[in-house]
Amino acid sequence: MQICKHHLRILIFLFFIAIIGTKAVFAYAPLAEEKYKQGVNYSDQGNYSMAIMLFEEASRIDPSFNDVYFNMGILYEYTNQNDKAITAFEQLLKNNPSDTEAAFKIASICYKSGKYKKAMSYIALINLPLIHISEPT
Repeated sequence: MQICKHHLRILIFLFFIAIIGTKAVFAYAPLAEEKYKQGVNYSDQGNYSMAIMLFEEASRIDPSFNDVYFNMGILYEYTNQNDKAITAFEQLLKNNPSDTEAAFKIASICYKSGKYKKAMSYIALINLPLIHISEPT
């Protein structure tokens, strides 16, 4: 099947528009990205308090930066600051209600803390597809 030059130009144009549009949707404030990257570096070095501080700064600069909340929640949980971990994961869920991993993390922390009803309320948010297993024929 041949594509005429006109259609090829349109396809290339639409491709670039899609790339530019995607970049704009997922672009975060440059200073927030810088703080986030520094936080990741400190986390990799085992300096969790500095990493958390940088993640908190990044979240204040750009409250829509979801990776910040996830990493902050992980580090809060790792350092036994469970209430702060839950708050970070809840902010992530507020920004992205379909983030099942955040809902699972909250449920897990709540369960380990003995908050079973709250854990179940977050488990209920996780919409996993049903798996149908059929018997071999």
